[in-house]
Amino acid sequence: MSHQSRHSSPAKTSRLAILSSVLLLASCGTAAAPSPSAHVAESHEVATAAPEASADPLAVCDGVEPEGEPLEIAVGTASYSFDPRMIEGPIHCQPFVIVFTNSDPAMADNPAGTNEHNVTIRFENLIGPLLFDGEVIGQTTIRYEVPGLPAGEHYMYCKLHPPMTGRILVAAAGS
Repeated sequence: MSHQSRHSSPAKTSRLAILSSVLLLASCGTAAAPSPSAHVAESHEVATAAPEASADPLAVCDGVEPEGEPLEIAVGTASYSFDPRMIEGPIHCQPFVIVFTNSDPAMADNPAGTNEHNVTIRFENLIGPLLFDGEVIGQTTIRYEVPGLPAGEHYMYCKLHPPMTGRILVAAAGS
């Protein structure tokens, strides 16, 4: 008998070791893994346990009665920006009025293309749900009757000039 026939070659031993390792890992992996149906059931329970949030942030103001006359806030324009840029005063779910004056003059060489502006309000940030979309006006004044907004800080901008931004801080009721 030759020396090679009594002993395995190094290549054959290596192949057997790799095959054994693969089989061992495969059997361990399947024994420990949860069944797909158990995972689906667990995630379904978690999903149904959480209360659904309303897609309309104004829904929290449904049924809230206004207290007194609406607050009036003056907002103007100054070189394609709001003045003031931060509005404070509105109270949670209480309607208010923005007296908006667009004083930006029409200019032939205006890179923005128009001197028309409006006030658009979104919940918390630019991509939040739309809360109010005021009429676009030229160089004049308009009264925007804004419905009661939920407490918090909301995003205000001109829809024709999105870099023209501001914030509206709505106080909690009783503050």
